[in-house]
Amino acid sequence: MQIKRIKLLLVTFLFWFSHAIGGPYQTVYLKSLGVAMSFIGSIVGATGLTQMILRIPLGLMADRKARHKVFICLSTILCATGSIMRFALPSGPAFYLSNLIGGTGAAMWISYTVLFGKYYEPSDMGKAMSTIMVADTAGILSASIAGSIISQIKGIPYIYLCAAVASILGFIIALTIEEEKDEKQAVLPISSLLQALKDRRLLIYAILAAIIMGVHTSITSFVSQVSSGLGASNFEIGIYSMAYTGSAIFGSRLAGTAFIKKLGEKKTLGYAFAIYGLYALLVPRVPMLSLLFVLQIIGGLSESCLYAALMGGATLNVDPQKKSTAMGFFQGIYGIGMTFVPSLNGMLVERYGLTGGFGGMAALCFAGLLIAVSINYANLNRQEAN
Repeated sequence: MQIKRIKLLLVTFLFWFSHAIGGPYQTVYLKSLGVAMSFIGSIVGATGLTQMILRIPLGLMADRKARHKVFICLSTILCATGSIMRFALPSGPAFYLSNLIGGTGAAMWISYTVLFGKYYEPSDMGKAMSTIMVADTAGILSASIAGSIISQIKGIPYIYLCAAVASILGFIIALTIEEEKDEKQAVLPISSLLQALKDRRLLIYAILAAIIMGVHTSITSFVSQVSSGLGASNFEIGIYSMAYTGSAIFGSRLAGTAFIKKLGEKKTLGYAFAIYGLYALLVPRVPMLSLLFVLQIIGGLSESCLYAALMGGATLNVDPQKKSTAMGFFQGIYGIGMTFVPSLNGMLVERYGLTGGFGGMAALCFAGLLIAVSINYANLNRQEAN
């Protein structure tokens, strides 16, 4: 069992390494190519567009076929394809198309989380999700380090070539993943699988995830403009991204600890939304790079803890045979946030500057805070008990 976990964690690491390595530089690079900020926002959101459309159908397919390995392998191929396009065709339209392709690969993240969850007992689902999130954020952190070095030595385009190599390596390892088929498991009709979408906990957590993932996608794409405006080099931009993702590893791990369980869902989600909202407000107002570094640590810690808590708690009520459908719904809903919030942020930045854009993101976080503290968690837990 341990070997199975390690293999999937390695693929997860490479999968998110490939996705993340170009993120901090995308806005700066596209701006250098003469792409308008409003279109840059749409390019960033394109990754979420395909996820929004495809995650529920992919979840249904995964539950019906009970086969996740094929989706994991395909996701790495699509990520490699998108990265090669970014390297070979440096333009706004090509980046938009490559983000659609990469987003299709990212939509298959469902299979990673569901298959990894099968390696644990149902009672340890929170631990499973926090563990795979550590591999996720470790890949992103390593991408920040590699991106800083490569952008400084070879230039930004070669970052995307590195992403392609990582995806291909991930594909090779994914071919060795073991997945046991439960011969006794009946193939459920689609109508039965869709019953999972009526779960109140799943819906509420998906809405909260749409807010945080939309804001996170926007901020991580545009924070490079803040650091660049303060005089940061490409290497330093990677360092500030590294600070965010490095602290995110601890945030993801924190979500599965006894301390968070004792704190409770309401306080955990409420505090995390409040801290991330304050982070968004302060980022465009920092007068020096050293303060931005501190804020990046705070932002990464709060966002990753929040996302891991939401992902671990969203499907607690759902039957194991319907997990992929439920996770597809969860990730499809937050794909809406990843699609439209960056576009909104791009328009706000173009009209009101970075302060206006980040202010809009903070407002969304505070809206999430209000939702989180107004939830009757006792009712959700009673539904779980039933």
